[in-house]
Amino acid sequence: MQFNRENINYFLNDIGEPIARTINRVITALIIIWSGILVAETYQITDSINLIIDVIDITILLIFVVEYHFRFYLWIVNSTIKDENTYYLILDLIAILPYSLAAINPIFLYWLGWLRILRLLRFIQKQFLFIRIPDETLIFSRLLYTFIAIIFIFSGLIYQVEYPKNELFSSFIDTVYFSIVTITTVGFGDVTPNSELGRFLTILMILFGSVLILPQVGDSIKQLIQNANKVSDSCDPNSDVRNQDS
Repeated sequence: MQFNRENINYFLNDIGEPIARTINRVITALIIIWSGILVAETYQITDSINLIIDVIDITILLIFVVEYHFRFYLWIVNSTIKDENTYYLILDLIAILPYSLAAINPIFLYWLGWLRILRLLRFIQKQFLFIRIPDETLIFSRLLYTFIAIIFIFSGLIYQVEYPKNELFSSFIDTVYFSIVTITTVGFGDVTPNSELGRFLTILMILFGSVLILPQVGDSIKQLIQNANKVSDSCDPNSDVRNQDS
């Protein structure tokens, strides 16, 4: 089989075809597994399990590198998708770039690796996981993804900063607990970062949450009100009469 523009576009972007939907669902699952590997590596695990995780990690990386080259090729030769996919290509590059930078300094992998969850943004569209969904469900899906992405990324970053010298952040779950309590403004105060960098990341997390989540909450409420009004009008026998009179 020749890997020309038509074939690559058929397998990656033609979501009307079952094989393209299957490929993109597999990619979505691999992104989730790949993100979970970072979480697993924050715990004490045996050498044998660690070896298995490393093999899975590198295998998924190689798959994504090949996928990126195919998508980059489409971005170059197909002008009809260039503007739409530029943003997604940047996120794809951010996900795989830390492995190259790790050759210079491993700290790049520990820090930038948490951004790999941003790759999921490509698949949260009108056809979520390539299944057509209502607008209100799409808005909620994006809101939920934004919340999870912010919690995941900043929990990982804060954990990397705090766990060597702050016993309150002894596990990734402890950091997730702190992030959720903080971003939801509950603020129990039982877990707090000690370092200046940890506090700075906490401030950034709050700001990102306010800027990215609150507008989507507003959109969700607006959509719910519109749907409620539509249901109310459809159940009101006098609505047709009023519409005719107007």
